[in-house]
Amino acid sequence: LEPSSVLTCLLGELYIAAGENDKGLQTLESISSEEDAAGYRAAWLLTMAYLERNELQQAEAFLQVHKTLQESLEGKAIAARIAWAKNDLETAERIYQSIVDQSFEAKIFFARQAFQQKDWESARRYTEEAMTIQPNEPLLYKNLEKINEAEKLAN
Repeated sequence: LEPSSVLTCLLGELYIAAGENDKGLQTLESISSEEDAAGYRAAWLLTMAYLERNELQQAEAFLQVHKTLQESLEGKAIAARIAWAKNDLETAERIYQSIVDQSFEAKIFFARQAFQQKDWESARRYTEEAMTIQPNEPLLYKNLEKINEAEKLAN
């Protein structure tokens, strides 16, 4: 009797949680192309795992395997992260720009860029927009303080 894709996904996650990463990834790979919620989660977990390992080709491959993930907000953010990790800032920026209205991650990306370019107004705006998505994130309040302090020092 074959386990369902949901059980297979859970098993893969349990292997990873128990420190058996390779066994977990192998288990997740077996369902990563399934066009259901478990396949989506498996593809997402695989993509994130390989991204963390800086195995960018593998991360990209699993993102490409699952069309629903690839076309989702999460998938686009992952594609931007992969591009950024490859030092392809132009592609990362283009992808983040396409999702900035809905994406916390894209707002943080542009806030960081604006801060580095000493564009305090944009840095503040993107940070405040990110706060509307995650109002309880203390790091955003610290970032806002840093922006205000840097602006005062610059003037």
